[in-house]
Amino acid sequence: MTPEHDFAMESARLDERLQECAALRAAGPHPRRPEVPADVSAADWARAHELFQTLLATAADGTGAAAACIGALADLCVYVRNAVALGRSNQDGASAAGVVGDVAATVRLAGGPAGAAPCLAAAGQALSNAVTQNQPLQLALLESELGCCAAAEDTAYGCLLSAESGAARTAGLVLLVNSVRAHGVLCRTLCAAGAGRALARRVGELFGESVDDAAEDKEPLFAVLSELASHGQLGVLLAEAAPLGAPGLLDALAVHCREHDDPARHARLADAELVRALARALAATRAVLERLRADESTTDPDDILAARRCARSALAALVLLTADMEPALSARLCDCGVVREAVQLLGLLSAYLPRAEKIGAGGAGTGGGDGSSESPVPRMFMFKRELIQIIGHAAHRNPAAQDLVRELGGLALVLDHTRIDDNHPYIREYAVVALRGLLDGNAASQACVESMEARGVSQDPQLTQAGLRVRLGPDGRPVVSRRAE
Repeated sequence: MTPEHDFAMESARLDERLQECAALRAAGPHPRRPEVPADVSAADWARAHELFQTLLATAADGTGAAAACIGALADLCVYVRNAVALGRSNQDGASAAGVVGDVAATVRLAGGPAGAAPCLAAAGQALSNAVTQNQPLQLALLESELGCCAAAEDTAYGCLLSAESGAARTAGLVLLVNSVRAHGVLCRTLCAAGAGRALARRVGELFGESVDDAAEDKEPLFAVLSELASHGQLGVLLAEAAPLGAPGLLDALAVHCREHDDPARHARLADAELVRALARALAATRAVLERLRADESTTDPDDILAARRCARSALAALVLLTADMEPALSARLCDCGVVREAVQLLGLLSAYLPRAEKIGAGGAGTGGGDGSSESPVPRMFMFKRELIQIIGHAAHRNPAAQDLVRELGGLALVLDHTRIDDNHPYIREYAVVALRGLLDGNAASQACVESMEARGVSQDPQLTQAGLRVRLGPDGRPVVSRRAE
């Protein structure tokens, strides 16, 4: 038999397989085809597996038939997608025959060749349908992908998330949501592997980059991150990330806290690892500001913007987490460094504000000399209000936090903000509330404030002109009242 004859026979057999795949797609079970039996037999799943294996091998060998094989693989993936959408029996049948693994291999193959976007999207949708509400299959797919791929981008999830096709990316996001939803074991499995953690951080990056709340992918991105937060995995992810390098994760944390306003839930969410990560974020912000204060001309504006965004999200989350704390979380804020960093950052912001406002008017490194360019630096100082809130929340009925704030010089800082400040509306009211928490039941802190010569700082001309003053009552608490004429 001549080589030409062998080639012709192989081509004929391949054509038959391509036609069989197209026929399966056209006549297979579908939610809109009630006349077609919904359940796929074990023999049919076995045949689908054989077709996948042949096409995958042929497409991978680099011959001229690769493009045709990828088209046939797309037909097979549509067949699987429609069948597994019809129920658990088809999901389990496809898995038992090895078809789910075949589809994952198709994702990895189609993520490479040009023009494979339809195949990639169909494969992603098939995987997503296959694992929907099927925890054993969800876990099996996660373990298989994370076990065979050292890098996140090599997994089926990573291939889909990095695809140029919007349909493929959406399929990847839905697959991830279906892979971790409502199951702590799945979230922990994802974050137990290095590739899984890298994948989750990539989801955080995409969430951070998606600035439009109406964007199509915003909701599924948040759904993944919210599940990870609910099962205590955000701290794991933030612990490995650069302090200023995970704004999307911090954004998602803040949104999650706002949507789940429950002190008991917050106490579980804010474990030691997460609280330490938030303290690191504040420390990194402070380090950038200290560099900026030392030499504005050599500080990278991108670092300033990253610090501002990091602080915004970290502080927003902390304000919500600490609003109505349980004792365990109160202690954690001191032990893990949040109270210390909040006081130190507040002190730096208070000392640096006048100089930073000059930068905003056109100083070195941040804008034009004519004052037309707005600097990101002055806007950072709206964070003083959030810092004062966090300090006050931490000190509420928490003698350890009260003592720590006093030892760090935080009493004077908070007291200094009981003056009216046109640049920071209502900061005086926040400072007064925080002082109540700092002084309540703490004789040492009350005595410290009584002895401060600086307590008269609040009686500045603006306060007097408004007819207001702050004084300490008999119980050591600050009292805001009208000044007598």
